[in-house]
Amino acid sequence: MKAPLSVTDRPLLFSSVAILETLLMTYGYGVFFDLVEQTGTTVAQIKDDVFRCFNSHGISKELLAEVWVGFCSDGASVMTGRQTGLATLLQQEFPNLVFT
Repeated sequence: MKAPLSVTDRPLLFSSVAILETLLMTYGYGVFFDLVEQTGTTVAQIKDDVFRCFNSHGISKELLAEVWVGFCSDGASVMTGRQTGLATLLQQEFPNLVFT
């Protein structure tokens, strides 16, 4: 029997990586940040979920523009697609963001 990923059987998105590189560069260590329960699987929904998570922790887009340096993912096309992937959309909003 396969265990569900969440109580609602919706996938979870690891957003911890979003600030990990900043923490490593600034403080010399990383911490686990959060798990985000996705409201859907489209790029727009995932992006909204990530920013909703940041906002719930008091992290604004203005702060992210100053300190967010890296984004990485599992390589799925919804995350890394060159025209409409999450990394591409994030980089349009945060031009200094590096993604792998």
